[in-house]
Amino acid sequence: MKEPPKLKPDRSKPAFTATVLLWIMLAIPGAVGALIYQEWLVLCGIAAGLIFIVLLARFIRHESQKVEAHEEHIMKLWRY
Repeated sequence: MKEPPKLKPDRSKPAFTATVLLWIMLAIPGAVGALIYQEWLVLCGIAAGLIFIVLLARFIRHESQKVEAHEEHIMKLWRY
């Protein structure tokens, strides 16, 4: 009997998590400084970056769900 095909590990999630954590570590002190000095352009840039990260996270989650569904379909076909 043959073995089922090997699935590739998803490398995008750890890289995305590291990017988000780095952005947060830089954005929080930047936002505090921008509030103190009332730099509204910097605050708008930080807010835009946060919105972009949220939208990117939703896109990555949607794509990874599609990949997982495809892999699950392949494994079902393999069983029968």
